[in-house]
Amino acid sequence: MTRPLNAASLARLRRRFDLVPDQMKDAARKAIDETAEAMVAEMRRAIDTRHGNLAASVRAEDVSPEHAIRVRVSAGGRLTTKKVRKGVKDHDAQAGRGLYDYAMAIEYGTQNAPPEAFFRPTRDRQLKRLGFRLRNGIKKALAGMASQNPE
Repeated sequence: MTRPLNAASLARLRRRFDLVPDQMKDAARKAIDETAEAMVAEMRRAIDTRHGNLAASVRAEDVSPEHAIRVRVSAGGRLTTKKVRKGVKDHDAQAGRGLYDYAMAIEYGTQNAPPEAFFRPTRDRQLKRLGFRLRNGIKKALAGMASQNPE
């Protein structure tokens, strides 16, 4: 779990981020975007077609704050949320009462169905690959910077 940064820590982080050359930031952005795209594609392939809109609900979105690079991959939400019982009024459903997101039931299972994990195993595999992509991308960026500025 991450904690919010206090003002002094945030200012220090911003100063450090500003010192990173643009070529390295671009390499990191590319590695993160490639990993998110691969994660989404692999998750969609892992989902059984009988699970309705679950594959369509898998998405990656850029949630980068200023001076950082962050992409959120998620599944479920509006496309996979259903009413759980008869008699749930529309105003209750809009307030979140009587609704159930079946993405969680598929990932973790229920008392009546075994788990069909598609999210966590894919995330874990792709995060390992992210490390390789970042190292390789930054090495290439550094090599490019060195060839532009021979000393």
